[in-house]
Amino acid sequence: MRIKFFGMLKDFAGVESVNVELPSPVSVGELLDILPKKISWFDEFLRMVKKADVNVIVLVNDRVVSNDYLVKDSDEITLLPPAAGG
Repeated sequence: MRIKFFGMLKDFAGVESVNVELPSPVSVGELLDILPKKISWFDEFLRMVKKADVNVIVLVNDRVVSNDYLVKDSDEITLLPPAAGG
């Protein structure tokens, strides 16, 4: 499964994307629970996001989805950090 990163998440990761082998199908919520075990820096990022009381926006194949959405190994996941602006 390809996981793409944008914004400050991309800066934090130091990469644009990673390929991760995960069980399939898995819900988006389960995916976010599994990623810290697969990507060493991801747990720290989630702690910062939680402390800031914001959520990561998850896209599957360029569509915003809920935490219940089931992703397959062939899907492309995009993680967007919280954004602010005006």
